[in-house]
Amino acid sequence: MRLRNEGEGPPYRFDHSQIAEAGYNRIVCTYPRYSEIFYDLVDQLEHDPHNAGLPFRIDSAKERDFFLTGTPRVRHAPATRLLYEVLEIKKRVIVWSVSQKE
Repeated sequence: MRLRNEGEGPPYRFDHSQIAEAGYNRIVCTYPRYSEIFYDLVDQLEHDPHNAGLPFRIDSAKERDFFLTGTPRVRHAPATRLLYEVLEIKKRVIVWSVSQKE
């Protein structure tokens, strides 16, 4: 659990969907060290989510700000993709999907 004073720490708060959690758990079961890479990426999203990924438009949700980012393949982890949304008013980043690239 992370505890912090609201005046300190990253400007955005991280959250995730159940689908993202399931995707993350599926990867970590096979590649336990992926969690290190994932939480480094989460740290980037909490500090500067607009520059951590590429804008990704979904036709059915044009008014929302989605981004796509990922991690490269390394010896102890697969290449992955993350779909996330930035809620600027609430200063939140929601990861909607974590998946392994083919």
